[in-house]
Amino acid sequence: MLLIGLGFLAGAYFSYVDQNTGPEVSATVSSCSGSNGRFSSGVREPGSSVARSSAVRVPIIFLVFGLPALFIGARALLFGAPQSWTPRRTPRQPAV
Repeated sequence: MLLIGLGFLAGAYFSYVDQNTGPEVSATVSSCSGSNGRFSSGVREPGSSVARSSAVRVPIIFLVFGLPALFIGARALLFGAPQSWTPRRTPRQPAV
């Protein structure tokens, strides 16, 4: 669990860095075919900005899964596995 938690946290970090670094670029749309009204074409008006909420969605999801896994793994490493994690054995009966 500890390694899974660390993997999710690393994924959150690298996903955030990948989505929020690098040069800003712009594109010009020369032509656009219409849509049938069911789906948008995805073309933004000139000067509109891209919402940052989509850029942090994946890192937040990784954190939501990674932090509890990291906590459970660290707790098990430091204090041992809880009794509920071990198989229950029936007590031995004395030999007759």
